[in-house]
Amino acid sequence: MRNLAAISALAMLGLMTSAHAEITGTAAVTSDYDFRGVSLSEEDPAFQASIDYAHDNGFYASIWGSNIDYGSDYDGTIEIDLSAGLAGETEMGIGWDVGAVYYLYPDSDASPAKSEIEDYGEAYLGGSYKMFDAKVWYADDYADAGDSAWYTELNANFDLPAGLTLGLHVGQSFGDYWDAAADAAEEDLETTGIDGEYTDWSIGLGYTVSYFDLELRYVDTDTDSELEVNSGAFANDSRVVFTVSTSFPWTE
Repeated sequence: MRNLAAISALAMLGLMTSAHAEITGTAAVTSDYDFRGVSLSEEDPAFQASIDYAHDNGFYASIWGSNIDYGSDYDGTIEIDLSAGLAGETEMGIGWDVGAVYYLYPDSDASPAKSEIEDYGEAYLGGSYKMFDAKVWYADDYADAGDSAWYTELNANFDLPAGLTLGLHVGQSFGDYWDAAADAAEEDLETTGIDGEYTDWSIGLGYTVSYFDLELRYVDTDTDSELEVNSGAFANDSRVVFTVSTSFPWTE
């Protein structure tokens, strides 16, 4: 499966270089790699970058990467996401988006001392109208654990005075994978991560300076997991995340 994903990535790059469409890139530095309310960098800074392709017919594809840290029990320091989809907008201004993403951990391998971070995929369906957008994610085999999982999210973005923007987010993780995590917690089995379905939310302020976007977000979850009071790998306690990002090419 990993070889197939690598071949797909090369094919995607070939498509990007041969098609007459817009190719852009992003680079960001963040104080914490927050994924649905959970830290995937042990609450340490992460560098993230992407190459993005968009065609006039609505097709898009991207390769995105970040450093990660799952703690001493897991091997692997890199995450690569391959995604592709189709997006458009109706005459009434209602946007739609359908696609899939595959999460790769190319330098992760199992060993007697550490566990491997498994590759897996998700499909998504989204819609938007004016400042609101919503998306539903589904994984048939979440984290390659054998159980399905869902994630739903609602986002809103508003322009404020003085060039500021306000971003609001709420998401819900649920499904068989999270039910199994809850069952394991009830049986006092050792688990890594959140012990059942949960809600995450955030509120953030953004500001643009020249070519750089600055964002300060407050992130939190409602989980009862013991990890809620801990810092480090898979932390899901309330925290503040600061991100500086830019997009290429720079234009006037």
